[in-house]
Amino acid sequence: RLVMSTIRAANIQHPSSANVNILLDTSGGIIANGNFTANGSFTTGSRAISQSSMPAGSILQVQQGTYNTRMVYSSVSDWRLLDNLSVSITPTSSSSKILISCSFAASCASMTSCAFRWYRAQGSGAGYICNGTGYSTDWDASFRNNGTGDPSYHLSMAAHEYLDSPATTSAITYRLYFRNYDGGRTNYFNGASDSSSNADRSYCIMTMTAKEIAQ
Repeated sequence: RLVMSTIRAANIQHPSSANVNILLDTSGGIIANGNFTANGSFTTGSRAISQSSMPAGSILQVQQGTYNTRMVYSSVSDWRLLDNLSVSITPTSSSSKILISCSFAASCASMTSCAFRWYRAQGSGAGYICNGTGYSTDWDASFRNNGTGDPSYHLSMAAHEYLDSPATTSAITYRLYFRNYDGGRTNYFNGASDSSSNADRSYCIMTMTAKEIAQ
């Protein structure tokens, strides 16, 4: 015969342990002072592990922006915003770092190359981040994309990532600026210069991702 009963206790301690192993608080919470092993399924119900209790290196959230339409830019002789691609994230802690990454396919007439700069906007402040230094303040960049063969159908992939430390809980938006090393050339993104429908020509998708990393 099954007998239903209630055990009332604040602490549970193993006979050989010098410390309290499990503490039951008044709100129904359980604090395990040692390792916790669940041999069956573990369900949190309406409660979840708080972000503030996650260990350093944990990913607290992920945001992504994408764009899948061909873009063409002519005569880019100075730093210019790469349209339609951005990602926004609001950190849960000012101590968090943000891992930003991007990936896209590009092509440029006459096989010239482009330089790219990460750009961060938060609140009333905005500016370039993570540039190299030492060559020229006009040309130092975060990364660059070399030219390809025939720009009518050749595309080259560019990818980059950077661990940013914005030190804020306000919304942040990341974007890219670019500049052609020969300002008179035309740049193509997500598709080559020849936009006709052929088997050797592909349209691509560009992505930009931001991950909040606990510290």
